[in-house]
Amino acid sequence: MSDGSMKVPTARFGTKTFEANSKPEVVKGWTELFGNSTKNDFSIPLKAGDKTVYLKQEQVDAIFTACIGAAATERAGGEGKITISVGGQDIKMNADDALAQLKGKGTIATGR
Repeated sequence: MSDGSMKVPTARFGTKTFEANSKPEVVKGWTELFGNSTKNDFSIPLKAGDKTVYLKQEQVDAIFTACIGAAATERAGGEGKITISVGGQDIKMNADDALAQLKGKGTIATGR
């Protein structure tokens, strides 16, 4: 279960909210019975300010795609900053910073 969130503003779909966690965490579930899937684990680090949050592997591609739109909005002069909420604290970060950190972490970002 997550203890935080990541909100990415998009021009077309409003704000998209994703789960985040303040520490790496293995999510136990059905996959343990059928294999060693880590797609639901909070294992992908993202540094925002002085905090590091962890994202689910299965959400990285959706987050990456939303951040592309947010970065374009920022470059056009709009409000495209991402909000990371964890431990009762909200941290703003640029979409380009998130893209740079997430590059190579998901299927889309690696071209697999």
